[in-house]
Order: sequence, then structure tokens, then C-alpha cells
Amino acid sequence: MNIGSLAGNYSPSTVIIIIAAVLLLLIAVIAKAKKSKNGGKSVTHEPLEFETVTLQNIGKREYQQDSFYVSDSGGKEAAYGKGLLAVVADGMGGLQNGKSISEITVDAFSSLFSDSSFDDPVEFLTDCVRRAENEADNYIQSQSAKGGSTVIAVLINNGGLYFASVGDSSLFMIRNGKVTLLNHYQNFASVLDSQVRQGLISREDADRHPMRSRITSFIGMGDTPEIDTSKKPVILKRDDVLMLCSDGVTNALGDNAISETIGAGSFEEAGKRIENRILEQNIGNQDNFTAILIKCKNNKD
Repeated sequence: MNIGSLAGNYSPSTVIIIIAAVLLLLIAVIAKAKKSKNGGKSVTHEPLEFETVTLQNIGKREYQQDSFYVSDSGGKEAAYGKGLLAVVADGMGGLQNGKSISEITVDAFSSLFSDSSFDDPVEFLTDCVRRAENEADNYIQSQSAKGGSTVIAVLINNGGLYFASVGDSSLFMIRNGKVTLLNHYQNFASVLDSQVRQGLISREDADRHPMRSRITSFIGMGDTPEIDTSKKPVILKRDDVLMLCSDGVTNALGDNAISETIGAGSFEEAGKRIENRILEQNIGNQDNFTAILIKCKNNKD
């Protein structure tokens, strides 16, 4: 903008008004760009409705230590209200402590979701993790206990998918038959894989490492856990399917088996098909396994 030419053609008051209008427009454009770039702030898209299916099995363990929560089975409440919150927590450390901490973790998410409002979905999910950690730490100290829990949590808000995860539970998206893992695990395998990329160790050594599956961050570790969050919202489409699950599922089924099993019949029976396929593997010492499946629909379905 040539201020000199403006001053020559318009009165000083008119020039000031034009400059102010341009500045306001620039501020609005910058704010919009930051909001769309930021993974935290809500985005608005055509509302989706949801169908959910859950499954849980004790496997070949003596006790069930997984916990889960879904805020709404679908419909307009999830589409037009706060959204849909789904959480899977995989307890560790023995019957009482592992189950108790996974329940504490799920309760922290569900209670904060019920009792508060939010503008920033990622900040909300992060606050839930911090509350879960504080409450788990208080429980562990009061009971002189040991244990912990992983967590994978999803918030679908205004057509955007946001997540937070701690540990090695998984969030998959199945779109057009392709399975994509959306979150990153906090386990020693991630460290080993990074060392492979840097040329420090071989791929074979990384795959055979005895500590490969060790979790490096979890709820109840007595410190602020490392949290993996969505960097930007994943824009969901009709017929997308999401699966949150504990590692009892992923240790039994690969990506192709997950996609094939979910797509092999009606969505309502998908959970049962996954459960049966895991049990058919007859894996020795099969871990507890839990999954939440969410199918995206529009309001005409």
C-alpha cells in the first residue's frame, strides 16, 4: 500500500479509516490461519453422527485390568453438543492396582468431560491426562501400591478428531479399507527405532532387543507422563471407522486382519468378529483385550 498516494487522493480521516480496515482484515486472516494450523482449537465441519461398538475379553489372564468409557453411543448429542469422548485404559501391575488405576484414569476423563466446557479439545485432553496422573499418584501413595495404566482417548468435536495417548494403546483409522495408526507409542521400541534411523544399531538388533516392548510413559509413574497429542484435527468423513484398543488386540491382529475383520459384515457385529478372531489365534497367555469402534455417519444414514 502506497501511503503517499492515498494521502494525495483522500482526506486524512479517510486514509486512517482505510488503514484501520486493512489492519483488521490482516488480523482476521492471521487468526484464522493460526486456528486452522493449531491442532487444539476446534474446527467446524458438516456434523457427523456416530455408531459405536465395544468389546472386552479377559483373554487367558486371571483378572481383567482394562477399563473403557464412551460418552455417547451416537446421534445428535454427540454431533452437535460437546462431541463424543472415548477412552481405553490398560492397567498394569497386578489385579487391584492395575485395575484400580485404569478405572481412575477413565473416571478422570469422564468426570472432566461431564463437568466442564472447553474451547480447545487438545488442551482439554491434556488436562484429563494430568488429572488422571494426579489422582493415580494420590491413590498409589495412599495405598503404598505399585502399578500404572496406559490410555488412549479420542474427542470428536465439530467433525474433527483429536486424541491424546500415553503408553502403547492404539488409535487406528480405517478409511476405504486402509488402516492407519494415528498415535505414537511411548515405549522403548520408539527409542530403538530412532537409533536404527541414526545408524547406531541394526534393525535386527532393534527387533530382538529384550526391552523393546517396555513402556516409557504411563499414568501412575509418579511424574508428568509424556503425552502424544494430535498436532492438528483429523477431518473425518462418512464411513470412516476408528478403533481405540489395548495392546491385547494389536499383539494378536495385524493391520490387514483388523481391516478385513471389521469389513467382513455388519458394523454392529464387528466387535464380536474381532473378539472371535483374536480367540481363534489361541495365543499362549493372551492378554486382556479391549476395543472401542466408532463409525462415522451423516445425519441422512
